[in-house]
Amino acid sequence: MVAPFGGISSKARNGQCVFFLYILMTFYSSSMDASSYVYFAEIFPTSIRAQCVGVVVSGLFAIRLVYTQSAPIAFANVGWRYYLVFSIVPCLGAIITEVFCPETAGLTLEEFGV
Repeated sequence: MVAPFGGISSKARNGQCVFFLYILMTFYSSSMDASSYVYFAEIFPTSIRAQCVGVVVSGLFAIRLVYTQSAPIAFANVGWRYYLVFSIVPCLGAIITEVFCPETAGLTLEEFGV
Protein backbone atom coordinates (compact mmCIF):
# COMPACT_ATOMS: atom_id res chain seq x y z
CA MET A 1 0.00 0.00 0.00
CA VAL A 2 2.86 2.38 0.72
CA ALA A 3 4.41 1.82 -2.71
CA PRO A 4 1.50 2.96 -4.89
CA PHE A 5 -0.32 5.25 -2.45
CA GLY A 6 2.27 6.63 -0.01
CA GLY A 7 2.55 10.41 -0.02
CA ILE A 8 -0.70 11.19 -1.83
CA SER A 9 -3.34 13.49 -0.40
CA SER A 10 -6.12 10.88 -0.12
CA LYS A 11 -7.02 10.48 3.54
CA ALA A 12 -8.45 6.98 2.98
CA ARG A 13 -5.36 5.73 1.13
CA ASN A 14 -3.01 7.18 3.73
CA GLY A 15 -5.11 5.51 6.43
CA GLN A 16 -4.72 2.18 4.64
CA CYS A 17 -0.97 2.68 4.46
CA VAL A 18 -0.77 3.33 8.19
CA PHE A 19 -3.01 0.32 8.93
CA PHE A 20 -0.79 -2.05 6.95
CA LEU A 21 2.36 -0.63 8.54
CA TYR A 22 0.86 -1.42 11.95
CA ILE A 23 0.01 -4.94 10.76
CA LEU A 24 3.59 -5.43 9.53
CA MET A 25 5.10 -4.24 12.80
CA THR A 26 2.66 -6.32 14.85
CA PHE A 27 3.58 -9.54 13.07
CA TYR A 28 7.29 -8.70 13.07
CA SER A 29 7.26 -7.93 16.79
CA SER A 30 5.21 -10.96 17.77
CA SER A 31 7.06 -13.49 15.64
CA MET A 32 10.80 -13.29 15.09
CA ASP A 33 11.41 -10.52 17.58
CA ALA A 34 9.56 -11.99 20.56
CA SER A 35 10.40 -15.63 19.95
CA SER A 36 14.13 -14.94 19.97
CA TYR A 37 13.99 -13.94 23.64
CA VAL A 38 12.13 -17.09 24.63
CA TYR A 39 14.11 -19.49 22.45
CA PHE A 40 17.53 -18.36 23.57
CA ALA A 41 16.44 -18.39 27.20
CA GLU A 42 15.59 -22.09 26.77
CA ILE A 43 18.52 -23.53 24.86
CA PHE A 44 21.40 -22.56 27.14
CA PRO A 45 22.34 -24.58 30.24
CA THR A 46 21.30 -23.09 33.55
CA SER A 47 24.89 -22.34 34.58
CA ILE A 48 25.49 -19.90 31.70
CA ARG A 49 21.94 -18.95 30.76
CA ALA A 50 22.00 -15.40 32.17
CA GLN A 51 25.25 -14.47 30.45
CA CYS A 52 24.21 -15.96 27.10
CA VAL A 53 20.79 -14.34 27.13
CA GLY A 54 22.50 -11.03 27.97
CA VAL A 55 24.71 -11.39 24.88
CA VAL A 56 21.72 -12.32 22.70
CA VAL A 57 19.62 -9.38 23.93
CA SER A 58 22.58 -7.04 23.41
CA GLY A 59 22.86 -8.31 19.84
CA LEU A 60 19.13 -7.78 19.25
CA PHE A 61 19.34 -4.20 20.44
CA ALA A 62 22.48 -3.58 18.37
CA ILE A 63 20.61 -4.73 15.25
CA ARG A 64 17.64 -2.58 16.23
CA LEU A 65 20.00 0.39 16.50
CA VAL A 66 21.29 -0.32 12.99
CA TYR A 67 17.69 -0.43 11.69
CA THR A 68 16.71 2.86 13.26
CA GLN A 69 19.92 4.73 12.48
CA SER A 70 19.86 3.73 8.83
CA ALA A 71 16.12 4.33 8.35
CA PRO A 72 16.24 8.05 7.41
CA ILE A 73 18.97 7.46 4.83
CA ALA A 74 17.28 4.32 3.49
CA PHE A 75 13.88 5.99 3.15
CA ALA A 76 15.47 8.95 1.36
CA ASN A 77 17.26 6.66 -1.10
CA VAL A 78 15.03 3.62 -1.61
CA GLY A 79 11.71 4.77 -0.14
CA TRP A 80 9.13 2.12 0.70
CA ARG A 81 11.50 -0.69 -0.30
CA TYR A 82 13.21 -0.32 3.07
CA TYR A 83 10.17 -2.08 4.57
CA LEU A 84 11.28 -5.19 2.68
CA VAL A 85 14.14 -5.46 5.16
CA PHE A 86 11.56 -6.11 7.87
CA SER A 87 10.08 -8.91 5.77
CA ILE A 88 13.26 -10.51 4.44
CA VAL A 89 15.29 -10.54 7.68
CA PRO A 90 12.70 -12.51 9.71
CA CYS A 91 12.33 -14.99 6.86
CA LEU A 92 16.08 -15.54 6.79
CA GLY A 93 16.08 -15.79 10.59
CA ALA A 94 13.36 -18.44 10.47
CA ILE A 95 15.35 -20.46 7.92
CA ILE A 96 18.55 -20.19 9.96
CA THR A 97 16.67 -21.17 13.13
CA GLU A 98 15.10 -24.18 11.41
CA VAL A 99 18.42 -25.40 9.98
CA PHE A 100 20.90 -24.67 12.78
CA CYS A 101 19.00 -24.52 16.08
CA PRO A 102 17.91 -27.62 17.99
CA GLU A 103 14.27 -28.54 18.48
CA THR A 104 13.22 -28.12 22.12
CA ALA A 105 9.63 -29.39 22.06
CA GLY A 106 8.92 -32.03 24.66
CA LEU A 107 12.37 -31.84 26.27
CA THR A 108 13.12 -30.67 29.77
CA LEU A 109 15.79 -28.05 30.36
CA GLU A 110 18.14 -30.71 31.71
CA GLU A 111 17.79 -32.91 28.61
CA PHE A 112 18.98 -30.37 26.05
CA GLY A 113 21.05 -28.14 28.33
CA VAL A 114 23.87 -30.66 28.64
